Amino acid sequence: MNGHYIRQASLKKLEKMLLPVTSKIAAPTDREGRDILKKKLARIILLIRERIKTLIEAGEIIKPFFDGITYNEKIINYTSDRKSEAQPVINGAIKSLSNIKNFNAAGIEISLRKLSEELEIGFRKTAEFIRIAVWGDLISPPLFETMEILGRQTTLQRLKSFKSILNHYLNTTYPQ
Repeated sequence: MNGHYIRQASLKKLEKMLLPVTSKIAAPTDREGRDILKKKLARIILLIRERIKTLIEAGEIIKPFFDGITYNEKIINYTSDRKSEAQPVINGAIKSLSNIKNFNAAGIEISLRKLSEELEIGFRKTAEFIRIAVWGDLISPPLFETMEILGRQTTLQRLKSFKSILNHYLNTTYPQ
């Protein structure tokens, strides 16, 4: 199935086609887990539908929503060249996102835009570092919605993990 047909397919049809792939990654063991998986998958499909060209590509894009991510050497090197900007963004994002009341796309966006202003770093650059930390790449589905679907706990865990990885690879510590 190519991108044209994917975009034309109903949400229910896409869910049916992608559920087996997603179930292999998330592997829910009970009915409640399967229901949660289906709801999460529906939200993910709405984010990625316009971007995907094949079902195989859809599976690859869906995987980081349910599975851990890795930071390849290219991403580490890219960030290390910008560490003076990345460090305060990652620290600030951890603090800011820990404290927002409603962990939804709108609240996340407001919080991160405020952080960008406080740090006097362009928002595009702020979002870039956060995207790398949360998704493991410079390109991701829409950032705020992605973070909402991942949830506060997973988002913060990924930010903290990226902070630790940078500390290890860059032999640099972030100020507290």
